[in-house]
Amino acid sequence: MSIDYPRVYLSGPDIYYPNAAEIDARKKSICERFGMEGISSYDGNSFGKFSGNKNDALNIFRDNIKLILSCDVLIATLNPFRGPSADVGTALEMGVMVGLERPIVAYTHDRQDYVTRLDKLYDVIEEPLSRTNGQIQTPDGVSVENFELCDVLMVAAAALDNAPAILDDFETAVHWARRMVTD
Repeated sequence: MSIDYPRVYLSGPDIYYPNAAEIDARKKSICERFGMEGISSYDGNSFGKFSGNKNDALNIFRDNIKLILSCDVLIATLNPFRGPSADVGTALEMGVMVGLERPIVAYTHDRQDYVTRLDKLYDVIEEPLSRTNGQIQTPDGVSVENFELCDVLMVAAAALDNAPAILDDFETAVHWARRMVTD
């Protein structure tokens, strides 16, 4: 008799790091300790085909969507990636889960709020953000939202909508995810 464990989609930019396979194996091992099956883009048929070919990209996208649809909960890594915000692919994967009305748990190792990160970026390019009457804007006049969240509101709120907080580490996120799918 096989046991069906809750499936958790591991969302984040880990696949781009040189030690991606190790990160994936470690996260899946932690999921297993909590009685869950970790699923990631590594499990897709098209993984690793960073060929520059549009058809390969579409196949990876479709494989990842199928994997997400097969999961009960999603854990999102919201660490800043290639800028002040989370990986945009992670944001899309979170959106899929929101549309499915399935739970999302998120964590980040960077506790700074989004505006602080954006301030640092604009300081580096020597065009600071402006603040007028409580409103924050980029040098070209584009408004910057300020909700004291670790990311833009739609990303952070997707995680906060059904979880107590954006957590500090992956293992705590797995613990919360397990509670959300078994309570």
